[in-house]
Amino acid sequence: MKKLYEEMETQISIEKQKALAALQEKLNDMNDQEEETKQENIKLQTAKHKLEQSLAEAQHLMEESQAYANQLRSQEKEVKFHQTLTTLHVTEGIALERESLVKQLNLLRDMNRKLRDETEEAELRRMRTNRRS
Repeated sequence: MKKLYEEMETQISIEKQKALAALQEKLNDMNDQEEETKQENIKLQTAKHKLEQSLAEAQHLMEESQAYANQLRSQEKEVKFHQTLTTLHVTEGIALERESLVKQLNLLRDMNRKLRDETEEAELRRMRTNRRS
C-alpha cells in the first residue's frame, strides 16, 4: 500500500509538473503576446501622432488658402468697383464733351447760316446796285 501511495504521489507530482509546465508555457505565451501588443500600441500611438500632426498642418494650410482666397475676392471686388467708377467718370466725360460738341456744332451752323444770309444779302445789294448803274 505504501508503494501504491508512493506511486500515486509520484504520478500526482508528475501530473502537477506537467500542469505547471503547461501553465508556465501558457504564461510565457501570454507575456510574449502582451509585449507584442504593447509594441503594436506604441507603433499605433506614433502613427496616430503623425496623422494628427499631418491633419493639423493640412488644416492650417487650408485656413491660409481660404484667407488668401478671401483676400483675392476682396481685391477683385475693389478692382471691379474702381473700374466701374472709372468707366462712369469716362462716360460722364464723354457725355459732357458730346454735349459741348453739339453746342459748338449748333453755334457753327447758326454762324454759317448767318454768313450765308449776309452773303446772299450782299450779293442782292450788289446786283441791285449793278442794275441801277
